[in-house]
Amino acid sequence: MDKTTFKTSKSEQTRERIIDSYAGLLDTTDFDKMSVSSLCKAAGIVRSTFYVYFTDIYEVIQTIEDDLIAAFSRVDDAAREHAAQDDARFKTEWGFPVPPPYSLGYWFEVCEANRARLHALLGPHGDPYFEQKLRRQLAEHVGTMMDEDGMPQDELRRGFVESMVEIHLILLRNWLLHEKTSLTKERIVTILNVVRFGGNALEHYYPKDTSALW
Repeated sequence: MDKTTFKTSKSEQTRERIIDSYAGLLDTTDFDKMSVSSLCKAAGIVRSTFYVYFTDIYEVIQTIEDDLIAAFSRVDDAAREHAAQDDARFKTEWGFPVPPPYSLGYWFEVCEANRARLHALLGPHGDPYFEQKLRRQLAEHVGTMMDEDGMPQDELRRGFVESMVEIHLILLRNWLLHEKTSLTKERIVTILNVVRFGGNALEHYYPKDTSALW
């Protein structure tokens, strides 16, 4: 390893330590009451080191949120790379794939990889506006999943997307914030896939002139 690589690696480690320390402080401190001094103490750095990486305390949480939303946005790109795997799934007699799509499981893999940061942001001291950002990203994700499933752009779609987003968030909060929950990543994916399949079954079995259920 040359000196440049070592410096880059050390720099990234320091940046990540600052971010992780910030997320840890959110367990007890509101995001808008965080101070550079308390963060530096938690991260074991001096103020001058902090300002090498961030211009102010608010840039830290903005970085965390932007990185998370970017990671979730890449889920659908990864799903397109696994299109052949999705196409090979078992299908109903009318051609709808029964097992969950790759993107559904991968979305929660991203959650698991960023569990501590999501726990901090969605907890009582986190940024309430982050949930709004996450809701918008989830709506896009669910819409993409419905497109890949061949679901129509009909009057039921908006209600289904809103319902799926809400269920995603309820299950995610339970999984992240409640220590005694029986939920696992696999169980959450199964629950959501039941809802996904049910939405298609309604579309398949209900007459086309049936009034909206949402």
